[in-house]
Amino acid sequence: LGGFVTKEQLLEVFGFDMEKYDLISSQITLDVSKVKRININSASVDDLNKHPYIDKKIAVKIFFQRVNKGNYSDVSDIQKLNLADEELYSKIAPYLTTE
Repeated sequence: LGGFVTKEQLLEVFGFDMEKYDLISSQITLDVSKVKRININSASVDDLNKHPYIDKKIAVKIFFQRVNKGNYSDVSDIQKLNLADEELYSKIAPYLTTE
């Protein structure tokens, strides 16, 4: 995943339920500066597809848009590709960069 950007992502971990979350959430701190980001201007399809939130179809579209149209100026540019709904975009965007 590359790190957690929200505490609520813990609920995606197998066996981690709301009861456990409620017990420890006040003790959890996040440092989003340590999140591993994927550069969408240099990543291969395989690099993109390694991320759990990015399936092969999305990885291919991100990659080929860059190959055909040039580098992305901002991560938000991938929204123009209609790859995902707003919920999925908000999940993957923190893990992407254009630098």
